[in-house]
Amino acid sequence: MLDNDQLFEKHYFLAQQSLDKKELILFMEHIGHIQIYAKENEKYLAKVSFLKVQGLYNLHQYEKALESIPEALKYNSDDDVLLRNIEGQIYSSLGRFHQARTIFEHLIPRITDQELLFKIYDNLIQVYISLYKESKDTLEMNKIKEYLTIVESKLTFLSEENKGLFYNNCGIYYCYIRDYEKSIDYLNKALNCSTEEQRATLYNNLAEALLNAIEDGYSDLMHDYLDKAETLGIKYNNYGEVGRSSYIRARDELRNDQIFKATDSLYIALEHFKKAKEYSMAVECLQKINKILGEYATDEIKYFGEFAHQA
Repeated sequence: MLDNDQLFEKHYFLAQQSLDKKELILFMEHIGHIQIYAKENEKYLAKVSFLKVQGLYNLHQYEKALESIPEALKYNSDDDVLLRNIEGQIYSSLGRFHQARTIFEHLIPRITDQELLFKIYDNLIQVYISLYKESKDTLEMNKIKEYLTIVESKLTFLSEENKGLFYNNCGIYYCYIRDYEKSIDYLNKALNCSTEEQRATLYNNLAEALLNAIEDGYSDLMHDYLDKAETLGIKYNNYGEVGRSSYIRARDELRNDQIFKATDSLYIALEHFKKAKEYSMAVECLQKINKILGEYATDEIKYFGEFAHQA
């Protein structure tokens, strides 16, 4: 018969296994068992409370993950950096970018590990990209450039995967300042450093750069990238990137006055953004649909806007 410690380790392993398989109900069942076996053991309580937050975040249960953070901080007070990083990522996923920015910027002076520090800078760059999309304020663009310059100075210390994330961010930056040749060059560098799962995002970024470039001969290549992004997004349950593929298609269809096709693509994108709980993108879809149809889902726009624009 297994003792308490062995039962804890058994269910901890099973919880991690169910998390890898993205099985929410099983994950929460095992978390419940672990909490019973942890009892008053603070080391175990620290492990299970952290895993619960991490798991809920990875399974896109953002509100529940936020509710679980105070308990996790109680048992991980001496090493709260990773939890605060997850908290910032949750706020970013919910479209609450100002709160995410504050968390990430407060973490930077506390971190000495170069790989973890890069992740915080990467998160900050993503936040400022989102803020720039909303405001078009050059101050946000200047902050993106500032953080990219800092990361570039540390490039030799980074893993190949993190170098790929840096190249991706450079590609996005150059796309926004309309240097599409540099953007595409950096995004192709990122592809060479990426895992298959990451490529859904990169293919969408390449498609977006090609769409923004508006050059003859790019259309077939752009749609090839979108097809690849959609296929990989479905394979890895990355509903946000599946939604982005349809959203970028809709932009191209609107540019070519294919109104009915664009409307269909926006509805498809909207459903995937809802599923991924990417509320700010859901709002963008609804606003475009509203513009096309003249009057549509004002209450729904308001509902998602409350999530997307809280500060």
